[in-house]
Amino acid sequence: LREILIDIKHGLSDLTKKKIKMVSSKAFVEDPLRMMRAFSLKADFDFKIEKMTLARIKKDKKLLANVARERVRDELFKVLASSAAFDNLKAMHRVGLLEEFLPQISIMYHLPQGGYHHLSLLGHSFETVRQTEKAIAEFSAHPKIRDYLKQELASGRTRASLMKFAALLHDIGKPETCRREKGKTTFHGHEHSGRYIVRNIAKMLKLSSLEKDTLEALVLHHLRPGYLSNFKRPTPRAIFRYFRDTKEEAPSVLLLSLADQRSTLG
Repeated sequence: LREILIDIKHGLSDLTKKKIKMVSSKAFVEDPLRMMRAFSLKADFDFKIEKMTLARIKKDKKLLANVARERVRDELFKVLASSAAFDNLKAMHRVGLLEEFLPQISIMYHLPQGGYHHLSLLGHSFETVRQTEKAIAEFSAHPKIRDYLKQELASGRTRASLMKFAALLHDIGKPETCRREKGKTTFHGHEHSGRYIVRNIAKMLKLSSLEKDTLEALVLHHLRPGYLSNFKRPTPRAIFRYFRDTKEEAPSVLLLSLADQRSTLG
């Protein structure tokens, strides 16, 4: 191959070194989606993005506004479908790219969470993605759960990928509902506010109706298993109401809630 390939930009060397590198300073001006693709390739192949390329992405990130949202969505879900969504979402945040198509998370930066949490709101949200990935890997040994998580909801996008997206967004209603009451920080009703915020995000990214409904359900019900666990033994009626309300999302809400609990205190 080396004898017949004309390798002007030394691509073979970069492939060997597992390096993602722009071939021109105008690469992202010519096609801003390449900024997203750098991270989806990094997630897919466990490559590293070269420093100058990362610096250029940080400089050119505003150009992503010129890209059709469905193209951005497709690259995002390649990241979510990988086993390294946590690492890559955080890396996208570090250069400011994540906020370019999810501006709703900007208000989550430094919001304190109160007594039960050891991380800021955004830090907790990233950690919940990490714990969701671990829970998916842990419970995928069970054939029925594995098949459930692999279900395609639309165009190759799976339930497991959407769960990771929900993990990132599950507390997005907290800034809107943040209050100080009797010396404590509260977020009463944040799951309801979050539901309407993720509905708009789903529309913006042109997710299917099924994906939108699933995302809303995950955010709306993510506290329910925690409420049930407050009882030594929940009543059959309470358990029935849980499954009645969560329907097809009952197992994914349980997994998301587990990840949320695990990420709360570290």
